Order: sequence, then C-alpha cells, then structure tokens
Amino acid sequence: KYVYLADLAYAEEHNGQTYTGIPWRFYHFGPWAEEVYLRIDPALTVIGAEKKIIQNPRDEKDVTRWIKSDDDLFDRLGNQLDLIVMGSIKKDVRRFGSDTPALLDFVYRTIPMVTAVPDEYLDFNRLGRGAVCEDWDQPGIVSKELTARQKKKRKEALSDLKIRIN
Repeated sequence: KYVYLADLAYAEEHNGQTYTGIPWRFYHFGPWAEEVYLRIDPALTVIGAEKKIIQNPRDEKDVTRWIKSDDDLFDRLGNQLDLIVMGSIKKDVRRFGSDTPALLDFVYRTIPMVTAVPDEYLDFNRLGRGAVCEDWDQPGIVSKELTARQKKKRKEALSDLKIRIN
C-alpha cells in the first residue's frame, strides 16, 4: 500500500505518470500490482530483514511480518529515491505506523480507487492536489466522477456480488 501511495504522490506532480510505471489494478478490495508483490520478499531478504510467520488462529492463512530497524540503511536507500517518493513514504509511515485499518481506509478513498471498478486498471490521470476523497460519506461522491462504462461495470459487479451472497 505504501508503494501505491508513493506512486500516487508522484503521479499528482507528474501529470498522472507513476514513479514505478507499474499498472495498478483494483483487485479484491484495493490497489494491486503483482510486480510489487513479487519483489517484497526478495527485497526484504537482501536488506537482512527478519521474517516472522505468525499463525492466525481464525484463518488457515499464516501472517507474515518483516522486522528491520536500521536508520542508516533507511537514509541511504532514501537518498536513491525521488524526493516526492521518499517524502510520501516517510509521511505515510509516520501517519499510519502499525494502524493498518487507517492505512487501508485512506488507500481505498484515493481518487484512482473510488473511480475504478473491480479488476479495472487504476487511472492516475485524474489527479491533482489532494487525491483523496475526504468527504467519502457524502452521497454521490463516487457516481459523479464515473463514466457510463464504469457505472455499468460497477452495477454488474454489484449484481454479481449480490448473487454470490445469496
């Protein structure tokens, strides 16, 4: 989610062009890029992060947590990144820390997410300053920005969800 937010911050300043150039998709409940997911374990292994696997008593899936505290490494790697990207990462890690629900809520309210439908690629070209819908609870905040095609896809996805729930 932090890579997505860094791409979002970069795209706000670069006419919709993301830093990574990766095509993000609305997958399940949030932004997803397999290219990023596949790089997480190798990147954390290279920097010597400690991998902890925690058994989840309520689910068959185990939870993986990585631990690494090295301010010098953080600074060295940060110096290799674009200033906007590094600033975004620092700001968001400080803001959310270990508060995953708040991070997810924020990510799900970003403009590319609220203007997409499941399985659609996210559009970073409609950004500008403040790429988060702060008044998410306001009626119509999503529908006023959707195209006719997006409305149709969203309606179909909702219909499909209702069928699966029934």
